[in-house]
Amino acid sequence: MLKERRYLANFVGLVVLTLVLAGVFVSSAQGQAEQEIGIINMEVIFTEYLAPPLFAARDQMQQEFEEKAEELSDEEKNQLFIDYQAKLETIEIEYSNNIMNAVAKVAKTKGLSMVIDSAAVLHGGLDVTTDILNELAEQK
Repeated sequence: MLKERRYLANFVGLVVLTLVLAGVFVSSAQGQAEQEIGIINMEVIFTEYLAPPLFAARDQMQQEFEEKAEELSDEEKNQLFIDYQAKLETIEIEYSNNIMNAVAKVAKTKGLSMVIDSAAVLHGGLDVTTDILNELAEQK
C-alpha cells in the first residue's frame, strides 16, 4: 500500500511538472509568435533607389574624367580617379544611411522585431519592401 501511495504521489508530481513545463513552453511560443519579422527585397531597393543616382553620378564623372584626362599627367589622372571614387563612395554611404533609417522607421511603425533580406527567407515574414520605398520617396 505504501508503494502504491509513493507511486501515485510521484505520478501526480510528474503530471504537475509536465503541465507546468507545457505552460511555460506555450507562453514562450506565444511570445515568439507575437514578434513579427519583416522582410525586404534588397535587390528591389538597390534597383529602384540606390542604383539610379549612383549610376548617374558615375556616368557624369566618367564623362568629366574622359574630358579632363587628355590634358593630365598619369599621376594627375590617378588622383582624379581617386577623387571620383571617393565622391561615389560618399553618395553610396548617404543613400545606404537613408535606407537604414527608412527600415528602422517602418519597423518601428509596424512593430517589427527585426527586418531581414528576403534572400535569406524561405517562408514567412511580412514583406515591407514597398513600405520602405514609400518612406524613401517621402525623404526626398
